[in-house]
Amino acid sequence: MSEPNLILGYWWFPGAVYSWDPRKRPDWQPTGALWMRTGRSAIGNGAVMLTCCMLEGTWCPISERGIPAYQHTTLMEQQNFVAFVVAADPWPGPMFQVVGAKCIQPWQVEELYGREAGTRSRTDVLTAQVRLGPLLKPLAQLYDEGLLPAVC
Repeated sequence: MSEPNLILGYWWFPGAVYSWDPRKRPDWQPTGALWMRTGRSAIGNGAVMLTCCMLEGTWCPISERGIPAYQHTTLMEQQNFVAFVVAADPWPGPMFQVVGAKCIQPWQVEELYGREAGTRSRTDVLTAQVRLGPLLKPLAQLYDEGLLPAVC
């Protein structure tokens, strides 16, 4: 099934499990996904999106209750640095700093993000959103300075 509103990529933050030079594409599958709002054809600074996790082979929006279960969302909740690198060719793809945004009601997921997002979301709790922003420095520079040693 084609998922045109799903953007795959890699989460970056200090202290993550995997470490690699950001100038080289990772040799493992993307570790994260962002779901664009219906009607958008590209992502950019200021975009509000759903953050997703892989559940049984399917990317699903993270609920408010799921925030503590994932390192990237926990760090965002604590106002720590988290970045997302889009898995694109040529490498690296677009890069963004990501922060938590207001959670939305279950009925709003389908309204804002489409039927498929609504189907994959929990219906009993709020759904987490994130906002994209610009990186102040390229990830490779942060890596070289020892400020961002890892990715997840």
